[in-house]
Amino acid sequence: MTHFNIFVPSGPLLTQCSHVTQQTKNIAESTKVGVDRLVRQQDQEKFQKIVEWLSSVNPKLKQSDLLRSRQEGTGQWFLETDCFRQWVHSTNQDEQTLFCPGIPGAGKTLLASTVVNEIHQSFQHDKSVGLAFFYCDFRESLTIEAILGCLLAQLAQRLPVFPELLEDLYDDHLAMRTRPTTSELVEILHVTVSRFLKVFVVIDALDECEVSDGTCTTVIEQIFSLQKRNNLAFLATSRDQPDISINFEGLPCLRIRATEGDIEKFLRGQMRVLPNFVQRSPELQTDIVSKITEAVDGMQVILSNNLSGN
Repeated sequence: MTHFNIFVPSGPLLTQCSHVTQQTKNIAESTKVGVDRLVRQQDQEKFQKIVEWLSSVNPKLKQSDLLRSRQEGTGQWFLETDCFRQWVHSTNQDEQTLFCPGIPGAGKTLLASTVVNEIHQSFQHDKSVGLAFFYCDFRESLTIEAILGCLLAQLAQRLPVFPELLEDLYDDHLAMRTRPTTSELVEILHVTVSRFLKVFVVIDALDECEVSDGTCTTVIEQIFSLQKRNNLAFLATSRDQPDISINFEGLPCLRIRATEGDIEKFLRGQMRVLPNFVQRSPELQTDIVSKITEAVDGMQVILSNNLSGN
């Protein structure tokens, strides 16, 4: 019978072997961390390219500008209405749309930004809730694909894992040098929205979205379609236009108008831009606030433009 001698290291040699083994483990772990970091960085760079590919419009920049121009405390009346609170918390589809018409200059866009900020502040730490918003602007050439793509990009960024279908769509179109179609965007929107327990969509100034070519109506219809299969709350602002209002017939409606309280808060906050003799006279300030509040008749934008010199 053959006998084998098994060498078992001991003493200093055993300690040296243990150190080598530990160093090997440390190198392997460091390499894995480095590779994982590189992969995440590459993924983030690709995801950012996909976001920019979906839409060239960045509503977050507009939101930041609006919040800077907003006088603290204005719009609070809207957030405290039963209609708004019901819209935020209801899971009943008939109560999940809130249409907010108003006259030109009533402050609809500022109020939309107030709503967006309120939703963001309330749910920013809850990853099961999504928020997407869009500010329509007649000065920009808006297509259905640009609006839907912008909403999709915001929701996709909110998810812990980027939608694989969206990544595949990007790769396919990148190879063909083409753009996504409306039907493709709608399909991935349905998948993306379904990954949230609740989604809020806010679209401002529907009247500034092209109506004649059907863009406005199609966007509304697609959001209504998302609502049918998901817990989605949709708020839209617009001027009073029959061809837009008809889409919201029978649904909750809350008219926007700059309240006297909002106008007074805005004026009080702007006294610093007026001459020194006005700033030194509380009585004169009160008289100015009273006269202007009466004159603007709920048109906050006109008031803002006049005081800013625009």
